[in-house]
Amino acid sequence: MVTMKTFGDTRIDLQLDEQRQSETTMHNEKELPFRGHDESRESANRGNYLELLTFLAKYDPDLHYHLSTSKVFIGTSSQIQNDLISAVAEVMGEIIKEEISKAPFVALMLDETSDVSNAAQLSFVLRFVTYSGEKERFVKFEDVTGKKQAEDVAALALGFLEEHGCMDKLVAQCYDGAAVMALGLNGVQAKLKEKIPQAPFIHCYADALNLVLSQGVVKIKECRIFFSHFSGLAAFFSKSPKRTRLLDEICQKRLPRVAPTRWNFASRLVCTVFEKKDAHKDLFDYIVDHHKEFDDAAILSADGYVSNFETLGNFEFGFFLSTFAKIFAHADVLFDILQNK
Repeated sequence: MVTMKTFGDTRIDLQLDEQRQSETTMHNEKELPFRGHDESRESANRGNYLELLTFLAKYDPDLHYHLSTSKVFIGTSSQIQNDLISAVAEVMGEIIKEEISKAPFVALMLDETSDVSNAAQLSFVLRFVTYSGEKERFVKFEDVTGKKQAEDVAALALGFLEEHGCMDKLVAQCYDGAAVMALGLNGVQAKLKEKIPQAPFIHCYADALNLVLSQGVVKIKECRIFFSHFSGLAAFFSKSPKRTRLLDEICQKRLPRVAPTRWNFASRLVCTVFEKKDAHKDLFDYIVDHHKEFDDAAILSADGYVSNFETLGNFEFGFFLSTFAKIFAHADVLFDILQNK
């Protein structure tokens, strides 16, 4: 007699286990967030963990029964989810430490950025070589909102290196060109070299390229005026689904977002505008001509952009657009190469 768990030679429960594992593996590989902003039952998106659990329950009667009837332990509370995240982080941390213990030398990379709450975070990355090849591991973020002095950052870096057994293995330290990191006398790199003389400072090549491009442009008045035309162009569309839909219909290519500290993002915007310059002018003309369909802010901005794009016939603006598009086509390739070094 065929049981409910068997169909031919296939065990359905084993298939579900394999599916559960593959879904979880996909979740980790894609670096999807574990928790959701609103995990209430009424929420349309309760987070990847709960949504995945609900999805699996549709095909697993035991799991569905547990989630529907359990009154003591369901396994979906915020505390349980946080415990799971901590457990995964702890296991991954131990694996990284084991990898590092087998490496003859390591390099330290630090970079500071701000999160969505405007808190300053310092990322810790280790790069090393093992018998299986080159490894690069992001280890953690550290809140440095109130610890931005060189002494504070250096203390965090030294504590991190000691925790991971890297004090005698460190052969390089790599940061961007910020003064607190790169200064030869009082920067983080100098303070680490006092403790670890064999670890020279290497300025991030991609950041150096970024500085060359950005500083070269801001020193020339005509170039600054040219790039000011693109200020807010991507935001003009991203803030409105209606404008974004119009962009898709007319230009058939969205504008990349601009990051103020990353010049290569601005280069992508310039290259996209250069490629679709005629379509963008048609788009802004459409908004102005169909002003009854749009709000005042959209009409005002579109009218200004129409004026900008009409200057494409002007030799200076057209020259800058064409020149920078060609420069950035090569600079972006170089930037990607340096990012992967």
